[in-house]
Amino acid sequence: MKIAVALSGGIDSASTALQFKQAGHDVFGLTMFLFDHQEKELSAAKEVAAEIGIAHHIIDYRDAFEQQVISPFISAYESGETPNPCLYCNKSLKYGKLLEQALALGADKFATGHYAKVLYDETTKTYAIARAVNTRKDQSYNLYQLTQHELKHLILPLGTVPSKEMLRSFFATYHKTHTDKKESQGICFIKRGGPSHFLKSRGSSASQKGPFISEDGTILGWHKGISGYTLGQKKGIDIHHEASHVVTGIDGKRNTVMLGQEASLYTDVLHMTTFNFLSPTIKKMASTKAIAVRVKTSQWSPFYEGSLSVVCEHTPHVTLHLKTPARAVTPGQAIVCYQGDILIGGGKFQKR
Repeated sequence: MKIAVALSGGIDSASTALQFKQAGHDVFGLTMFLFDHQEKELSAAKEVAAEIGIAHHIIDYRDAFEQQVISPFISAYESGETPNPCLYCNKSLKYGKLLEQALALGADKFATGHYAKVLYDETTKTYAIARAVNTRKDQSYNLYQLTQHELKHLILPLGTVPSKEMLRSFFATYHKTHTDKKESQGICFIKRGGPSHFLKSRGSSASQKGPFISEDGTILGWHKGISGYTLGQKKGIDIHHEASHVVTGIDGKRNTVMLGQEASLYTDVLHMTTFNFLSPTIKKMASTKAIAVRVKTSQWSPFYEGSLSVVCEHTPHVTLHLKTPARAVTPGQAIVCYQGDILIGGGKFQKR
């Protein structure tokens, strides 16, 4: 079988490529060139491919990345959201353009180093995503936007690996250098500092000073830019006021950060105007009656038990009812639903 592996230069994708190579498959690597200060990652990916003994292609997606990831990221912050840029990249580039490039180069399957599992149901003839065995590393949340077209070409071998230590041990028998590489932290395209520093360097309105306001509109002080705050935040609120405050809202148009009390952060009903169902079978079922689901309101949130109902099948527009109110459900983050460990779909949360 001819398998294309998305190589980042890290241990996860390197181990994925090595595993398939040792199993006798025809393997080649693909690396996305996304931003100018990516030299170390590109060099590491090229080195990994050479050591394993596979062909390697670097695909220049810098223009597409700027348009489809960085620009929406900036716009989201300016509108008062807290975005997850990995979701943009996965949809448009990694499992979009890169997967199609792999197929154009003759690949039968496309593999990445994501910690999740691809399953196939013989009865319904559909593919599904399941949580990884290593639940601490599970990345299925980030894959809710995939369709059956992408899933039928996808292999995720790390979904069955019990621990990162086992993966490092496996690759160390082949080459120790890359097993010592630290995991990447933060947002890949931000060279230094956090989102606020990046947005300021881009001249974004999200980095401009503005007022902290109470829920009745009273000015309580001044913030350093709405990009520095997110729903539920308590730290970094520099105001002189007797009462304790938490961020309860962000208005990009007025450049305000609303401060209020903890109680106003909780909700048990969530409305989503767009929702991607990975399986048409599940979508059809949810269109006739409410289905039980486990809900994550961000990548690192706990699970909330609840039910999902399709309000409008064509969009689809869904409503989630949670048994326990969720805290600080944040506009710009994805809300993702599971049945057991099976990912059924999700969508970006937008506050009404």
